[in-house]
Amino acid sequence: MNKPRTARQTGDVIFRAVASGWQKWRQEGEGSLQLASEAPALSALKPEAGGVIAVPVRRAFSLAVWVPSGDPALFGDLVYTQLELHGLAGRDRDSTAFIWRSIATRDGETLIHAIVLPPHLDSKYWHGDVTSYAVSPACLPLAPDTVTVWEEEGGWVASVTRGQELLHFQPLTSQVPGDAMALEIWLLLAPLEAGKMLDGSPSVHVLYQGLEPPDLGDWRSASDLAVSASPLPPPVVPAQNLQCMPLPVREVRKSKEASSRRQKIALAAAAAYFLVVLALAGSTFFLQWRAESLRKLVARDAGAVAAIPAPTARWETMQADLDPATYP
Repeated sequence: MNKPRTARQTGDVIFRAVASGWQKWRQEGEGSLQLASEAPALSALKPEAGGVIAVPVRRAFSLAVWVPSGDPALFGDLVYTQLELHGLAGRDRDSTAFIWRSIATRDGETLIHAIVLPPHLDSKYWHGDVTSYAVSPACLPLAPDTVTVWEEEGGWVASVTRGQELLHFQPLTSQVPGDAMALEIWLLLAPLEAGKMLDGSPSVHVLYQGLEPPDLGDWRSASDLAVSASPLPPPVVPAQNLQCMPLPVREVRKSKEASSRRQKIALAAAAAYFLVVLALAGSTFFLQWRAESLRKLVARDAGAVAAIPAPTARWETMQADLDPATYP
């Protein structure tokens, strides 16, 4: 999920949230994505079909869990059961937008990372013309076995990788990278370590968006984890988009499909009506042509027909003289 892929073609577009709003990144060539525009809100960037919206960490849920099976056919039901246990499931499975992927296997168990989108995702974070979504950590070049910390929508968030795979993400409450955030990161890692979900001791990397890197002195004095900092890099096209859509987008898409079907039915009915009218018009024109042809034929033979009564009358006057019974 966190591995960048080679672009299928030029023109890849990613919309991502940053500390001060939203950014639109576009790939015009074979190189990396370039910043195209910035705006306070996603809608101001005019999302387009074919783009990818990176859902902020605060607008999605993450769950890492071991499931007692190695059969991928069972993962969906097992993950949904875990979502119900953790209060992350909707009213039913159809109303729960979630996806999962396996991270590792051990003794017949499989480590699963599940991502859940809220059933009522605010309209600020989706667009009806866009059907490709990813979580924001999947659009960053995350280092392996690292806790990566960056800022979105005015708050700090964190993600954890196991090897090259995204294992977990969650928002943070600390306002600045310091000893309080170091404690928060320790609390984030504790259940992952207790569940044996980590592969070694991760380091911490802070991605900052200002001109100067944050002061990490208090962090280093409060934590044994190695911590470093660098500027927030451009996004990367995710190796795999979410194979699920936010429920509002799904409803908009269904509405558009239903409207398209109605339009097709109306067009088919109009086409059938046009063909019927065309057939009737053709029949009318044919009858008119036939009537005109008969009129011309009658007019052409009118003289010959008018000349018939005179010889007929003379012939009738001769019938008495020619009758053998009266002929002398």
